[in-house]
Amino acid sequence: MNGESSPEGLPQTPAKASTPSINAAAAQTSDSRVSALYGTSAVKRDRRTKSELATLDAAIVTAVETETPVTVRGVFYRVVSAGGVEKSEKGYGAVQRRLLHLRRTRVVPYSSITDGTRLRLKPDSWSDIDQMLADAASSYRRALWDDQDVDVIVVCEKDAISGVVYPVTAEFDVELCITRGYSSETFTHSIAQTVAGNTLRVDAEPPGKRPPRQKGWMCDGRP
Repeated sequence: MNGESSPEGLPQTPAKASTPSINAAAAQTSDSRVSALYGTSAVKRDRRTKSELATLDAAIVTAVETETPVTVRGVFYRVVSAGGVEKSEKGYGAVQRRLLHLRRTRVVPYSSITDGTRLRLKPDSWSDIDQMLADAASSYRRALWDDQDVDVIVVCEKDAISGVVYPVTAEFDVELCITRGYSSETFTHSIAQTVAGNTLRVDAEPPGKRPPRQKGWMCDGRP
């Protein structure tokens, strides 16, 4: 008999198996401690029924057809006006998700939605000189305001409606500036430089709710 073997006649003690009830109690205690530490979630997940989703989808399609091209936020505003969702981040998220679904299922064309917050940049290039000259000739447009007594700049706060406003300003060769709410100092300065470089008198009328409250304000080429 070597020293590593157990003595003869003495039964070996089997390993103790874990008790399921004890494990369940331990897990419940752990969950209770986590809930006490972080608290229960206050977010209530409300799921729309198929009928409610169909109604929301119809409101989104109507909004897109009424104002095309349009941004996602522009669709949201129209759906809110139609009573489709509440004006909140939750409502915006619902419109955003359903609009994405409608685009992926080809109910709403991708071309109907614009995104002015992201850019694709590439320099112009041509296969040869002839193509360049042909493109230059087709893109030529006379500057309509060079011989006028005034310059016109349209400043729009909402990027959501830029897809509707721009075709109108483009038709009349008018510059459209999108501020997206509170404008940055850099963007405002660039507009002021355009005004300052113009020796003509500039008449501007601010939007209705902005100060000053008088009918219009005047500046003589100063930013």
